[in-house]
Amino acid sequence: MQQRQRGFTLIELMIVVAIIGILAAIAIPQYSAYTNRARVTDAVSLMGAWKTAVSEFVSTAGSTCDDATVEAILGAGAVAPTYTSANVASVTWATPDPGIIRATMQADAGLLDGAVITLGCRIVGGAIQWVCGSSLHPADSNMVPAQCRNNVNTRPAGGGGAVS
Repeated sequence: MQQRQRGFTLIELMIVVAIIGILAAIAIPQYSAYTNRARVTDAVSLMGAWKTAVSEFVSTAGSTCDDATVEAILGAGAVAPTYTSANVASVTWATPDPGIIRATMQADAGLLDGAVITLGCRIVGGAIQWVCGSSLHPADSNMVPAQCRNNVNTRPAGGGGAVS
């Protein structure tokens, strides 16, 4: 008479544990990169108020991004947006370099701790373009949205340019 098997053997359980371990080793870093990209996207969305104010000023005044200083924009009737969130410590229109909006990440944001995400204004063919960049090391570029990769934390090519 043959005896029936009533459960899993030790080898079968070890195979299941190994498969779960392999999946976890792949999934955890991907999830971390996903949450960091979501944090940076929060910063980019908070920068939208300054983008709107600068774009409106440049369009109505017929000036350049370099002319769009904080004082000029506020003098035109805009309200200075000061936004923060659980992920973003501050969003500023950089006074020393008026062509760049800077969002500084919170100090407790893990690998994004204190990182600076930038949006640089430039005018190309009469249209305002925004170039995204970050202060992150290139090895950590998977933590930012695709449009912010491979750009450095500097003024975008083409500068402020004139409205044409």
